[in-house]
Amino acid sequence: MNLVFKYLKKKDILLLAISCLCVIFQVIFELKIPEFTAGIALLVQKENLMFSDVLHNGMIILLLAFGSLAMAVVGGYIITGIGTDLATGIRSDVFAKLMSFSLQEASDFDSSSLVTRCTRNIESVLMFWTFGPLLLVRALFTFVLAAVKMGNTDIRWIYTVGTASLFALILLSVVFLTATGKMMDVQTYMDVINRQVGEHIGGIRVVHAFNAYGFQKKAFDVTDRKLTDFNITVNKAVSILAPGLTVTIYGLTIAVFAMGTHIISQADIAQRPSLYADMIEFSSYATLIMGAVVFLMRGLGMIPDVLISSKRIKEILDHPTVINDGPGATVKADAPAVSFEHVYFGYPGAASNVLEDISFRALKGETVAFIGNTGCGKSTLLNLIPRLYEATSGKIEINGADIRDYALGDLRNRIGYVPQKAMLFSDTVAGNIDFGDDGGFARGLNEIKKAAMTGQAHEFIMQKPEGYDTQVQRGGANFSGGQRQRLTISRAVCRDPEIYIFDDSFSALDFKTDRQLRKALKENAAGATLIIVAQRIATIRYADRIYVMDNGKIVGEGTHDELMENCTVYQEIAHSQFVGTGKVTSPDGEVLKSLKAGTGSPDLKSGAGKEGVK
Repeated sequence: MNLVFKYLKKKDILLLAISCLCVIFQVIFELKIPEFTAGIALLVQKENLMFSDVLHNGMIILLLAFGSLAMAVVGGYIITGIGTDLATGIRSDVFAKLMSFSLQEASDFDSSSLVTRCTRNIESVLMFWTFGPLLLVRALFTFVLAAVKMGNTDIRWIYTVGTASLFALILLSVVFLTATGKMMDVQTYMDVINRQVGEHIGGIRVVHAFNAYGFQKKAFDVTDRKLTDFNITVNKAVSILAPGLTVTIYGLTIAVFAMGTHIISQADIAQRPSLYADMIEFSSYATLIMGAVVFLMRGLGMIPDVLISSKRIKEILDHPTVINDGPGATVKADAPAVSFEHVYFGYPGAASNVLEDISFRALKGETVAFIGNTGCGKSTLLNLIPRLYEATSGKIEINGADIRDYALGDLRNRIGYVPQKAMLFSDTVAGNIDFGDDGGFARGLNEIKKAAMTGQAHEFIMQKPEGYDTQVQRGGANFSGGQRQRLTISRAVCRDPEIYIFDDSFSALDFKTDRQLRKALKENAAGATLIIVAQRIATIRYADRIYVMDNGKIVGEGTHDELMENCTVYQEIAHSQFVGTGKVTSPDGEVLKSLKAGTGSPDLKSGAGKEGVK
């Protein structure tokens, strides 16, 4: 419950007290009704009964009932507002915390679990704080005040109520303990259900292509069956409450009247009318007490779920952030744009490092490229520059300042990042290109168009009926893979950053578009530093320096021509891309390296011109 109290302001606490006060008055009004009901029971036994006498008591009962209703409405309205504001605050903070997560912290949670925590778990907290406090306060005061009212009646009647209440509490305790043990399992399998549904929708093309309906259905049915079993166990336990309490209430009513009949039959005739009225009043109080037990059951029944939900929400809010703002960086004008010095990195819990002893420099205005076999750590290296992950050891500098000294906003505003997998958001095309906080500066439509032209996206955007106002479906589903990639490149260009990071961003482009894009970048991003990860040698052919990676290490450095002369790994990559053609060519058709006839191996002695896009 500590999760909630930090969000309650003084005003909320005051309103909560007023709401509880309304419930207390509601209970007082309800407990007054049996007194006037008993009065009517006495009146009807008079010989000279006047209808006006009964009407007087009846009108008072109606006023008390309307008063109780008014208090219930006012109290409910106030507590609903408190619960809604509470859920809004929690939801906002949870989302803000998620946004502060780096890849390193986000990997500690399953995405499906995060969805459940942000939706169902917060709704559970909302439901409890909308109804729970009032139910518990109502149950407590009804029980106490009704017990006081019954204190003046025959002790034998009190025994019947005490016995029924004890039975109801035992029943409630058994159900409570049984259901609590299974609630966490229900939450866990809800996460799994969310994950499987998300995977099926996200991978629906693969499912269709491999005709894997039965496979997916079988996997889902296994999880669904387990979730169903846990829900059945919980619902079986809870389902006992309603009939059990119903039997208890009716049994109590029968017991009160049976005991009353016995007491009245043994009393003097003069005492019988008053005893009959007491019996009517007592039965009303007994029913109210059992109703209090029901309210107590409903309030306590919410507690297991809200405790588990609160714990899962707190796990997000209390999760430590590894990557935080630095004290402030002092840049140096003559320093390299990006510098790595003996950098090592390993994923948390991994047995070995992904990157080992990485050192390189990218000067301002240079194009630096990384190439290597799949899984050699190229993308991981790029993720260290904007601090999406934190290096295990070593030093990374931007403009001569350690990246850990930068405020995260300042650091990332210097970078135009294009991820390996194109990611678009549910917004307009213009909104996707002019995305993020670029130092608080919003781009105009002309600048957005200029960025799209550089990213080779303007032509297909204008083919859409609504142009830059075209709505992008979730994940960019209404655009092809190449179009999505060009839009993400345009997004990076729109920031006009100091440093471009292209994480294998040209792989979805054809050679012609690749060439046009690099040419446009040379013209429109002059002075910026380009760091490129690529699989195609043709893409990085004209880079100022190319670093070859293998098993997390840099095993070669130089220009294309130098690497073709002295780096075996680079030669193997070139051979794999152009074997059987007799020559290595650029997208422009330029011969990069001739291959020895009949062998498919590169002729390391020949050279090629060094012109093109840096």
